[in-house]
Amino acid sequence: MIEFRMPWRNESEEGYRRIAMVRDRLQWEKEQGISGYYHLPETEEGLIGRVESLARDGLPREVETLAVIGIGGSSLGAKAIDRALRVGRPDIKELLFLENTDPLDIAEKFARIDRERTLFLLISKS
Repeated sequence: MIEFRMPWRNESEEGYRRIAMVRDRLQWEKEQGISGYYHLPETEEGLIGRVESLARDGLPREVETLAVIGIGGSSLGAKAIDRALRVGRPDIKELLFLENTDPLDIAEKFARIDRERTLFLLISKS
């Protein structure tokens, strides 16, 4: 579980104010249930069940795009498999790789998709 503690050493008053604003925003997101990762690993079992369900049943019909978020080796394997199996299959869902931290690249890719109909898959070796 993510916890937020203060104070940090060697910060100016302005630094403390900004840190407190970010901490408060993160705490609000956690309480509102906006991002599920704030409750990991406590919710891990439910997450594993949902992933297993996707693996068994496939993506829901309303999902048009699968966006893979990962850098380097975290997304390279999925990208290679997609390129190998996509040949001659124009009917399959779009697979979008968000593997660049450049904000212009991310903005351009986000502009192309309907985020409400996109499943985001985060891959990290960390």
